[in-house]
Amino acid sequence: MLALAGRDQVGLPPPRREGGGSGVFTSWKGKGPYIVTNEHVIRGADKLEIVMFDGTTWEVKLKDHVVQYDIALLEFAKEKPKTYRPAKFGKSQSLVEGQWVIATGNPFFLGADGCCVATLGVVSGTERNLQGDFKYTNAIQHDAEVNPGNSGGPLWNLAGELVGIN
Repeated sequence: MLALAGRDQVGLPPPRREGGGSGVFTSWKGKGPYIVTNEHVIRGADKLEIVMFDGTTWEVKLKDHVVQYDIALLEFAKEKPKTYRPAKFGKSQSLVEGQWVIATGNPFFLGADGCCVATLGVVSGTERNLQGDFKYTNAIQHDAEVNPGNSGGPLWNLAGELVGIN
């Protein structure tokens, strides 16, 4: 889960959370840990921090992002956690209508203690293409409840594999 804070400047009040959302640990070709989230979750942040499941806070920085597709990749700014479990990738292309999925994240910042919230839903469409502020192509339509703060959080199949980002 991600929490964003404003810049801490001398003589000014301590930083405050301006926004936030969710994210998921990944690794790629033995490198990481990385955190995948939505670009709109981290946009404009002066400082990025994540709160882990055990309540510890870690500073992260932007590694890469694609504004058009609303996706961002974060990496640890200094220290990395000694242990972490990256998500196992599933194949979103194998999802079918009627299949169960689980959305996890930090809706309404209820997970500020590091404990995520999970909701169960059913896939009602695949390969949806949505236009607007962002371009979502091959999107997964599901009815698992997703609220403010869930943005950037993972969508899992029942095998516990990452199949999408909410």
